[in-house]
Amino acid sequence: MLIERLKRDQIAARRPDAMRKEGEGSFDPVAAALLPTLYAEAAKVGKDNGNRPSTDAETVGVIRKFLGNAQETIATLEKAGRDASVQRREVDILGGYLPKALEGDDLAQAVEAAIAATGASSKKDMGKVMAHLKQAHGAALDGKAASAAVGARLA
Repeated sequence: MLIERLKRDQIAARRPDAMRKEGEGSFDPVAAALLPTLYAEAAKVGKDNGNRPSTDAETVGVIRKFLGNAQETIATLEKAGRDASVQRREVDILGGYLPKALEGDDLAQAVEAAIAATGASSKKDMGKVMAHLKQAHGAALDGKAASAAVGARLA
């Protein structure tokens, strides 16, 4: 599970270089600051919803929220002419936890299959198609891209 990977990584990120195992890399202060907070937020979702471990889908949702916040901060800092290197590093770290998103031909094929499976014929059916895509592809589905592809196809 992704939440377990986050737990291991956040513990490893806080280890000083002297305690690292060979091949684990060197100390990254951005990861050491980001990962404990990310893990805590992701774990909280499952605890708040039945005192259970967070699912991969829930964890990906938290990661995407953090990613969006980092990208927004980058835009704000760049607009003000300030350094955004820490936030860019956060984006790199967060991106490493996300599944490869459906895009291009794979997304088009998934949309076609969802339209066929739901019998959708107009934009009124967009909700059914999106629900089918989310169930079939879960965390690999970029909601914005999928919505645009479905909307274009049903137009």
